[in-house]
Amino acid sequence: GTTMGAGIQNLFGGLGSQLSDEREKENKEKIDELADGTPVYRYNYKSDPSDTPQVGMMAQDVEKKTPEAVSEIDGVKYLNYDVALAAAAKRGKKKRG
Repeated sequence: GTTMGAGIQNLFGGLGSQLSDEREKENKEKIDELADGTPVYRYNYKSDPSDTPQVGMMAQDVEKKTPEAVSEIDGVKYLNYDVALAAAAKRGKKKRG
């Protein structure tokens, strides 16, 4: 796939911690990846009766490379997008340079 650039930062930046546990999502489809290879998905939340499509990352994917970006509350994983995106951008620069 293509590598998302600054647009992904604008899309996700400033979100803080968001529910991002893959176990809470369904209809997951990888649509792109960050500069460091972290997958970006389209999905919907199982608990959303409207099945509104969402775009984002899975906490379990991010946790492998950036565990400090993931927190857990009552057994459910949350992702701090600001921390995850900053780390992915830094790794992406090293990968390219």
